[in-house]
Amino acid sequence: MNYKEFFKPTIRKIILFVLIFGFSSTYIGISNFECYPCPCGSKWGYPLIFLERNLVESNLNEKPINCGTWVTSYTFSNFVIDFISWYFISCLIIWFYREMRNRVVIP
Repeated sequence: MNYKEFFKPTIRKIILFVLIFGFSSTYIGISNFECYPCPCGSKWGYPLIFLERNLVESNLNEKPINCGTWVTSYTFSNFVIDFISWYFISCLIIWFYREMRNRVVIP
């Protein structure tokens, strides 16, 4: 198998990629009791975080409680690296599956 066949998109590779990328890039929440009643922030992406939301200037001593302002940061390069790495891993998994399926086991 050459590299063109290895990276060629197929239905199996795309479905596996969508599942892996979807599960790995979902919301990674960070919270602790010091942040109550306001959320501390959140991060998306694995292995590299490409989207991050944080609260700044929160004042929990005010009545009513001022949770502050949301600040969102997005890193496009991390998104691209995550995208490429998870597609490569899905291609590798499909290749490994095909190799194992095609082997003949002689008892």
